[in-house]
Amino acid sequence: MGQRDSELPNSEYSKHRFASVFNGAWEKSATFEHAIKAFKYVGLFPLDESIVLHTANWSRLGFFAVTQ
Repeated sequence: MGQRDSELPNSEYSKHRFASVFNGAWEKSATFEHAIKAFKYVGLFPLDESIVLHTANWSRLGFFAVTQ
């Protein structure tokens, strides 16, 4: 009787199974429409500075940090 993927974490079968499942999900989700929606949602295209500046975590970048 064969072993399950979880019992063979480093096996070729496990890697093959992951690639197969990932490929199927990628083909369904990585679409042109999703890419356009993602760029629009974060304000990158078309450029919407109010969204970009509001959602960016500028404080983690030293040269944008406000000093007092």
